[in-house]
Amino acid sequence: EKNNGGVVGNDCCAAGILGSMTKTQQKMLRTSLIRSILSTDMSRHFSEIAKVTRHVEALEDDIIEDNNGGKSSSSSSPSANILTRINGDKHVKLREKFLPFLLHMADISNPTKPHAVSVEWARAVYDEFFLQGDREAAEELPISPLCDRTTTNLPEAQVGFMNYVVKPAFLLLARCIPNMERVVIGQLEENFMYWMKEKGKDDQPTDS
Repeated sequence: EKNNGGVVGNDCCAAGILGSMTKTQQKMLRTSLIRSILSTDMSRHFSEIAKVTRHVEALEDDIIEDNNGGKSSSSSSPSANILTRINGDKHVKLREKFLPFLLHMADISNPTKPHAVSVEWARAVYDEFFLQGDREAAEELPISPLCDRTTTNLPEAQVGFMNYVVKPAFLLLARCIPNMERVVIGQLEENFMYWMKEKGKDDQPTDS
């Protein structure tokens, strides 16, 4: 049987982990696993975040209306109730997207980890990127984005990644899980300031 999606690793969902599930349960699990694996494809990041945002906003609006007797009020804070409401029949699409969304958040979560761990892994990732770029250059292939060691600036790349990809996504997750903002976003900001300082060092003119 051929899976759709085209991402390496898709077929791992065919492994014998389904136990005594019914055929319907097996199909639902398999679909969920495939959807979650595909969600780690960075080419889908912005479109998928936009979809989750729309679903979260719809759920927030429902909660605000319920809290205000059917009258919406921007002063209400629905975040504490989102996870208790996500199982409602009205928000099936959000529920279907939430597990893939969480897996994708885990996949891009390095900037939210403790500082020493985050910096070490960032440098290791770019070492791998540069080795890929070296190989592409040796084979006279186009060098992939962020893989050219002669043009890629690690601090600048990290600042952009954190500012435009990671932070907006985790702020969205914090709307569903309020403690995320206190615990995770704070660590993200600390790591962001480190890379900003490193970028500032690279931006300083050198003596001729």
